[in-house]
Amino acid sequence: MFRLPCCLLFFSFFVSSVLFSQERAYRKIITQEVQFLAERADPAVADKRAQIAQFSDSVAPHLEFRHLTLPIVFHVFPSPSGQPLVSEEDVHFQLAALNRDFGIAEVASDTIFPVEAAFTELRAGLDISFCTPGPELFPLPLSGIHVVETEQYFWPADHSVQTAELGGISPWKPAQLINVWVVDLEGESSGFAQMPGGSPATDGIVIDYQFFGYGDHVHPSYSEGKTLTHLMGNYLNLHDLWGASVGCSDDKVGDTPIHNGPNYGCPLYKHVSTCQGYQLEMTHNFMDNTDDICMNMFTLGQKKRVHALFQEGGARETLIRDGASSCLPYLQVDDEATSPLVKEDEYDFQVFPNPANTVFTLRLIRMQNISLDIKVYSSVGALMYEAESASLTENGEYRISCEKWPAGMYVLHLSFNGSMRSTQLIIQ
Repeated sequence: MFRLPCCLLFFSFFVSSVLFSQERAYRKIITQEVQFLAERADPAVADKRAQIAQFSDSVAPHLEFRHLTLPIVFHVFPSPSGQPLVSEEDVHFQLAALNRDFGIAEVASDTIFPVEAAFTELRAGLDISFCTPGPELFPLPLSGIHVVETEQYFWPADHSVQTAELGGISPWKPAQLINVWVVDLEGESSGFAQMPGGSPATDGIVIDYQFFGYGDHVHPSYSEGKTLTHLMGNYLNLHDLWGASVGCSDDKVGDTPIHNGPNYGCPLYKHVSTCQGYQLEMTHNFMDNTDDICMNMFTLGQKKRVHALFQEGGARETLIRDGASSCLPYLQVDDEATSPLVKEDEYDFQVFPNPANTVFTLRLIRMQNISLDIKVYSSVGALMYEAESASLTENGEYRISCEKWPAGMYVLHLSFNGSMRSTQLIIQ
């Protein structure tokens, strides 16, 4: 059995420390550290985690996948100026990003950094959508967003912000809602999630605002919203690919390779682990830690591990049993890539062609006499197009030229009658 010399292990940790000391703000996810502390403080948490693992292993071979809809609420904290750290548009952007990453069946063909050939057959869409909860679960006027009023602006990377007695906000109905706290974290942490089996009093995801949304406050390397995708994976029982300890430990998924630690930037093709066996690392997996532009896949094994949570008796079953039934109508895209149809109770609209090349068209149905605002953002958050009070044709159409836009994925935002909807657009 091959073992790395201690000096080489020390050197690898030294290099990681140097990376974090450079000017670039590298993402640092501490879910595994928080999980370790929780299990050490309360052995019952470790026992519950073991029971969840046993349950997952028992149901995984017999899973029949179905589409899952999960309700989510965002607790947005203020900056010292008193303004929310992120905007409503940031929240909607993140919701669209989650639906993009957890719903995809395969990696977009135009990605700059394609998945290694060895992993293409392992890709799997998780078939999960996220939505904002209805009034019976979320009685505030701004659905899905809780703007917190507090004079505490900086928070330690622990459960303080999730604890009302410490000045934070306790999770709202954690058995029915995914709670996300958007805060200004002290230190270098980018965020953490509580994996299934922990205390309901701290259940949810904490994320630093500098890794949330798409505005100027976000580093360009992390502006596609995939930090929350990774943390949501943790919340849904996926370990980081380097495992539950320092590195070279198992992430409990059979079709993902062993990583010696998190990867940063966009590693070169065929990045090999230093762990025993020198496995090819899956640097494009959402549960690694590379730049957003390089993260674009889950595996079938990860899908099974997540969906096991929602089987009868599963650790997150109540989210779909008691929570999702209250969801407000939300953005859905059908399977026809050439003309995705987005439906809401009284509104329909189409975006076509999609993918587009030189021009695309919005077709709006049953939307007479509305005030329509349009914004299109690039994958790095750049505003590519904006129109206020857009005038529709008699057929309810609006055309947008995209001839000079770079090829890639974009996010289209529509605001009308006090509502906001988002969908993806691909330019070839």
